[in-house]
Amino acid sequence: MLLFPSTLVNKLVSSSSKIKTNEAFSSMLQVVAFGLLGLYLLFNVVSDFAYNFSYLYQIDGLTNDDNPLIIDTYARIVATVAELFFALYLLFGTNRLVAFLKKARELGTN
Repeated sequence: MLLFPSTLVNKLVSSSSKIKTNEAFSSMLQVVAFGLLGLYLLFNVVSDFAYNFSYLYQIDGLTNDDNPLIIDTYARIVATVAELFFALYLLFGTNRLVAFLKKARELGTN
């Protein structure tokens, strides 16, 4: 029993239930992974907003509005807003994303 645990498990558990368990575990793992990625991106968005707005606050009276640095900062803020939406989708829409990936994988097998 100690030398061949997989043989013992194969005899006790049917193969169809192992497949269902593996699919459920992989789906759960994907949900957790996408959620963690969304959380990481959300923290990145918060730090980017803090940097960009503090930069704009510091440079406000020093230059005019046509300065390329200010225009670049506004562009980074727009990119950060887009990243915020992506992070929130990853954080709260993971179940739909996993279901979409599962359907996409099944298209090639049928």
